Amino acid sequence: MSFLHAEDGCLWTFGLNNNGQLGCLKDVPYAVAPVEVILPDGVKAVAAGESHTLALSSSGGVWASGSNVDGQLGLGAAYGAKNAEFRLVRALQGVRVVAIAAGNQHSLALSEDGSVFAWGHGQFGALGLGQGKLRWEAFPTQVSALAGVKVSSIAAGAFHSGAVDADGAAWLWGNGSSWQLGL
Repeated sequence: MSFLHAEDGCLWTFGLNNNGQLGCLKDVPYAVAPVEVILPDGVKAVAAGESHTLALSSSGGVWASGSNVDGQLGLGAAYGAKNAEFRLVRALQGVRVVAIAAGNQHSLALSEDGSVFAWGHGQFGALGLGQGKLRWEAFPTQVSALAGVKVSSIAAGAFHSGAVDADGAAWLWGNGSSWQLGL
């Protein structure tokens, strides 16, 4: 899947859509030409996982589409395993999100106050939620290990995640089997 994010906030999408990850074409396995995605307000950022997509609106809302098998959309079970249209991640309402990131089956959001939220598949500790949360989390949950840390940016890899704080220190968690955590 591919996305084109225009300066005017428009979002265009094309490519594989087997799980609805393009967010606009129901029961269509792929799009060979760009298709515009319509959201209530402009798009500020886009992040794509293995088969899910996140869009950050200019008002700070997080929208998700695609596979929700492991909770990576943050919608709980209300909408099932596949979503071919973008849906608002309501668990983040009231949180002003400034950045998003997507791993294979997990998602991250960074709030304006520097808090990090994680959801989806927690395999290898990719969510950073502790030993008891190695499976999955269906709704955004604050990464408590970073409480009190002013995070300025986030990133997600296949099964690992990271953050950089306001002082420039890197915080990494998840699968480090190929030295991706720098350890």
